[in-house]
Amino acid sequence: MISKLHDYIFCGRVRDWDKTDSYRWAVFVVFLLLLPVFFGRLGENTLLKTDELLHAAMATDILRTGDWFTMHYNGEPTWLKPPLYFWIEAVFFRVFGQSEFWARFPAALAGYATLFLVYAIGEKLYGRKTGFLSMVVLATSFFFLKYSRRAMLDVPVAFATTLGIYALVRGEDDKRYDLLFGLAVAMGYYIKAVQGLYVAVIGPLYLIVSWQWKRLVRPTMLAAYAFAAALIAAWVWPQITTYGLTFIYSQSGISPVIHRGAVQGLHMPFYVPLLILSRVYWPWLPASMVGIYFLFRKGIRERGALMIFTWTGIILLSLMVSSSVFERYMLTAIPALSLCGGIALSRWVKDDKFCEFSRVATVVIIFFVLLGTCTPVPLDRKGHPQADLVKTVNYIIPGDKPILNYRGLDWATMQGLNFYADRYLDKQINSVEDLKKERMERAGELYCIVSSEDFIDIEKSNMKDQVRFMVRTGPYGRSRIQYFLVEILPFTGPDNPHETRT
Repeated sequence: MISKLHDYIFCGRVRDWDKTDSYRWAVFVVFLLLLPVFFGRLGENTLLKTDELLHAAMATDILRTGDWFTMHYNGEPTWLKPPLYFWIEAVFFRVFGQSEFWARFPAALAGYATLFLVYAIGEKLYGRKTGFLSMVVLATSFFFLKYSRRAMLDVPVAFATTLGIYALVRGEDDKRYDLLFGLAVAMGYYIKAVQGLYVAVIGPLYLIVSWQWKRLVRPTMLAAYAFAAALIAAWVWPQITTYGLTFIYSQSGISPVIHRGAVQGLHMPFYVPLLILSRVYWPWLPASMVGIYFLFRKGIRERGALMIFTWTGIILLSLMVSSSVFERYMLTAIPALSLCGGIALSRWVKDDKFCEFSRVATVVIIFFVLLGTCTPVPLDRKGHPQADLVKTVNYIIPGDKPILNYRGLDWATMQGLNFYADRYLDKQINSVEDLKKERMERAGELYCIVSSEDFIDIEKSNMKDQVRFMVRTGPYGRSRIQYFLVEILPFTGPDNPHETRT
């Protein structure tokens, strides 16, 4: 073992990967070095106030409600997304406790596992060298790496799609992989509903354009689709029978199809996905474009070319006909483009120079690992600015006392309280008049979260003397916004500026 590792590090006898077994040590070393890239300092920052915090809050609600079948948000049933990612998060929370690290761990694990799949697909289609280089391209695609370290669903969808592609490639020689394809289809739905079903379309289309008609209808492939349908129905059908149209028209149902991804009436030109891809897929966009050119020159009917073009084509086409596209939606296409980048590099890096290249790649990865783990360089932007405040809630406010949010983003406060304080937001208040009404109706203590921007309204009213500051956090960002946790003192008489406070 030491001898083979020595050969790899010092480029001794490694010259032709497809004729020696020394490639295994290169793959082993690189995968080992990539562990801290995907998992190091994963829990350093608080969760982002969009999807990250929402997903962690939904996983927290699984443990609080004890309901593993119907997802909840702030104590109410929700079908924003199917449950697989939240199930995994909840399991890690129960075993290891709630933390940012375990909230992000499933996504990081999916990103890391996608490296194995890209290597295996590249090796099967074009040889070990191309598989290794494709894996290196994916691992150093900063866009993919960034979202692999966030508690979001797009990298897990990319993993499920790549797993289905791997099953299709291996299924040409072994029918047993057809069932793995069915599992990948079901997994895609359970992660992101119809938006995760790319591989369910890619698979049949690839078999059609590659003239593998018999394989399309062979018993194991039919069984794979039946298997996927049964797995999906096991969760979907009870939801339909219990909640009816509420579920059907939800995000876990057909809402993404009906609205075509519309967000607040925004409609984007069809070429927006290509613009996004040209902006985020660096530094490997040029190499991948050259790899696509090589595939065209080799022949579009070639098996690997058909697979990669079908893969990227379905994803890009579905995004082009959508009404709105977020940059993270491109992540499912990144593994396919990484294969194109690996094809280009395998043409440029000759066999007799490949060991030197792999050694340089190893040194570069080591440099970035040391930079990320041994220095305070930020690996991502900081998360929810209210996190420091909501973490103190249970030390200050009794568990039976209501918590209000004054104006601002109620969903952000709701998610923060849910994950960091294991509490629900009682009510959203949008005006001073509503706050006065709550104060008059509630006999006991009343607590409210408010930003420095919104507190100006309270200061201008006759309630400013009935507010007691308890916690302050911030300021955050260029806006210098601060957040306050305040107590609204009980109502004791006529509500006027001269009211006596006890």
